[in-house]
Amino acid sequence: MRKLIPGWYVGYTRPNHERKVLVGLTENEIVTFLPTIRKIRNSRDQMKCIEEPLFRSYIFVYLKDGRDHSVAMHTEGLLYFVNSGHEIARINEKTINDLRLVVSKGLEVEVVDTSFSPGQQLTITRGPLLGLQCEMVDWGAGRRLLVRVNLLRRSILVRLQPECVTPSARIAI
Repeated sequence: MRKLIPGWYVGYTRPNHERKVLVGLTENEIVTFLPTIRKIRNSRDQMKCIEEPLFRSYIFVYLKDGRDHSVAMHTEGLLYFVNSGHEIARINEKTINDLRLVVSKGLEVEVVDTSFSPGQQLTITRGPLLGLQCEMVDWGAGRRLLVRVNLLRRSILVRLQPECVTPSARIAI
C-alpha cells in the first residue's frame, strides 16, 4: 500500500460485528460512522423497535495515517478495507454527509442489492433532504428517491413525493 491519504474508508466486518468494531475503533480514538435505521420486528406476540446497521457488515472509518490503518486492522471483528484496484477505496466527504442526513431524519429507507440503469438526475427542493442530489427510479408501485453508494454495491431508496424534486441543471463541458 502506498502512503495513506487521510479520508473516509469502508471497513468490512464479520457478520453482526459492526457495533463491536465501532466500540474498538472509538476506544482507539479513530473516528467512525455506522449509519443505522430503526425497524419494527414482531417477537413472540410483541412489537419491538430495533436499531440495525443500514449496511450489514460495513462501517465507515476516517483514517488519518498509516498508524490508524494499522490499529484498525488489529481491531477484533474488522476483516479488511474495501479495495479499488490495489488501493483501499476512499469515500468522499459528501457521501458521508448525505448518509448522515438520510439516517438522521428517520425517513423510511431500504437498502437493495439491485443495480438500476441510470435515470433522470434530480435535486430535492423541499423537506429534510433539501439540496441533496439524487436519481429517480420506479420501484414497485411507487416512486422513490435513489441515492447511490457505488463502492458498497448497494443503493439507498427513500420514499419521496414527486413535487419535492426538480431536474438538476446539466453542467456544460
